Amino acid sequence: MSDNDNDKEEGAGEGWSTGAKVGAAVGSAALLAALLYAGRSAIKRKNGGDKAPPPPPPPEGEQYESD
Repeated sequence: MSDNDNDKEEGAGEGWSTGAKVGAAVGSAALLAALLYAGRSAIKRKNGGDKAPPPPPPPEGEQYESD
């Protein structure tokens, strides 16, 4: 072994700083949120606005319960 076993800890400029890690995490979260929002908007436009899709028909012999 050599006396330079701790080079990784002492090396300046190696690895990511805490600020860079936080910035990457926040940026990733913002990008994910934007993509989810855009996908949701595209689905709404495709389905005709805020209307929910109609429920599937009940299986044979069953009825929906009414109030």
